[in-house]
Amino acid sequence: MFISVVVQNGDGRVWVSNMSVAPAYTRTVVHVRKDRREPFQPAEFGLCLLDYFDIYDDFGRVECYINDNIVYLQPPPSPPQGRHTHTSGGQDDQHMAFRFQHPPFCVAHKIKADEKAALPPEILGRGVDVGVCIILETADDRLLMTRRAPHMRTFPGVWVPPGGHVEEGETLETAGLREVLEETGLLVSPEEGEAGCRMLGLWESLYPPVLYMGKPKRHHLVVYLHLQVSLTSYELQQRLKLDSSEVDACLWLTKEMAELVVFGSSRRASQDIPITLINREGEQSMGILNPKTLTKKMPEPGFEVERLTTGTRYALKLWLQQHYMGGRQSGRQLLGQTRINQVKMGRHESPLYTQGQHRLYTSEPATTHPTNTHH
Repeated sequence: MFISVVVQNGDGRVWVSNMSVAPAYTRTVVHVRKDRREPFQPAEFGLCLLDYFDIYDDFGRVECYINDNIVYLQPPPSPPQGRHTHTSGGQDDQHMAFRFQHPPFCVAHKIKADEKAALPPEILGRGVDVGVCIILETADDRLLMTRRAPHMRTFPGVWVPPGGHVEEGETLETAGLREVLEETGLLVSPEEGEAGCRMLGLWESLYPPVLYMGKPKRHHLVVYLHLQVSLTSYELQQRLKLDSSEVDACLWLTKEMAELVVFGSSRRASQDIPITLINREGEQSMGILNPKTLTKKMPEPGFEVERLTTGTRYALKLWLQQHYMGGRQSGRQLLGQTRINQVKMGRHESPLYTQGQHRLYTSEPATTHPTNTHH
């Protein structure tokens, strides 16, 4: 976030300076256990969670739930003899088992024991933090992606779904919905939003993402949620209010572009992608993104490049698989249907849309400025 500092000189002149500060919040961390008969323990920073759970393929799953600012991970229970494990459903299941992956270049998997031991104590003592991202899907099958602002401490300038940390007392769903509001100005009320989010999967992430960019400083479990609304991307576009302290652009990703990004194709994207830009003064404008940008995979040695993160690709893959299955929902993965509810922003309160089961409200339409083209 940014704060303004006002300084008055001896001659009476007043200067206003904007400075970035880190907001204070209670961290949500990960606790794990490999044996369901044993107590949970805090996850160690730099300990590869997939290695810990003996997950070596694309189909590994763990149970995941949150309580008192701790996210608990444990293996699914072994099925009784002669019965199959239900990893995605069953109304009587206490917790759900979800897909869990990390990138093939995962730093926690690659780092050597002596390199890890040499990390500063304040880093080793952090444990594993929790982040939440929401794949927001519109009625016309488009997904909202944001570009992280260049001053962000982790993953600057890359494309991700709206998301961030979990604050004290929040559920995973309310944390994700709050981040959507903060970054884009679109609100799903905590009361009804939790009923509309589904968990897509879990992702292990470290920053820097590869060892040649430096020693790890942050270790996260990222929870990807999916939320579908009944409004189109055009309707939502008119109501975007981007926050320049967190993002500097957003776009609506089509299903075809998601397929190209995830699975690759000999067919190249032929059209530039319209994006919404925001400057430090909060002015929004339209621009253009070369679609090749979203097909880049690995950061170059020594610096980050504009791309979709590997975790985002994983979430898109899970979304596409769900899409191909006709949006089939089962068990507790379906947390309910969503309504986007009334929001107060400053002194304004103005309902703009009511459509179907999902209701969208915002304060004012975003200001549209002349198009700026960026390649």
